[in-house]
Amino acid sequence: MERSAYLGCFFAASSKSISCRSFAMWRPTNHSTGPARKAAQAAHFHVSRLRMSRLKTIATFTLGFAGWAAGAMAVSVFGFDQYERAWGRGPSYQVVLWIITVAAFVVAVGFSLGAKQLSVSVPWWKSYFLSAAYTLVFGALAYLSGYLGQFGVQQDFRFLFLALLSFFSSFLAAKLLTWHASAANPPLQGTPAGKPAAPLS
Repeated sequence: MERSAYLGCFFAASSKSISCRSFAMWRPTNHSTGPARKAAQAAHFHVSRLRMSRLKTIATFTLGFAGWAAGAMAVSVFGFDQYERAWGRGPSYQVVLWIITVAAFVVAVGFSLGAKQLSVSVPWWKSYFLSAAYTLVFGALAYLSGYLGQFGVQQDFRFLFLALLSFFSSFLAAKLLTWHASAANPPLQGTPAGKPAAPLS
């Protein structure tokens, strides 16, 4: 009886020590030092914040352009009776909204490519009012594309011409905003003066 009790105590102690050793072996260890880890976390947070700021700038510009264009065409159709008589006001404005939606997608792609070098945070109101100015440019481009119809250019080619002009003009608008933001803000910490920061992927 005493021998069996001794063996039971021995096996219980052995299993307890093995479980403790297993926990010690599988316990994650932190090999990074405190200051280095904090610096890496700060750099990651800084890059993430710039990437989020760039996405907000692109979204603000695109949505601002769509809103300004839709509002301007609503005033034109319902206020100044500039619509297709055979279709009526409602269907004409619906067709215009489809065109604005496609144009907003093209503008978003062009603006995002032009803003890849944007390495500083931009206030939302700058990109918003830039979209208002770009809406005037888009209106001029749309008028130019429609004017080409007098020379016998087909409608499909006029829409393609408008899409290409919208893409390149939005790309240039993003470059202009990037230049203005870089000139108005000092270089980033850790970036040599006079050299732009690495582009965000």
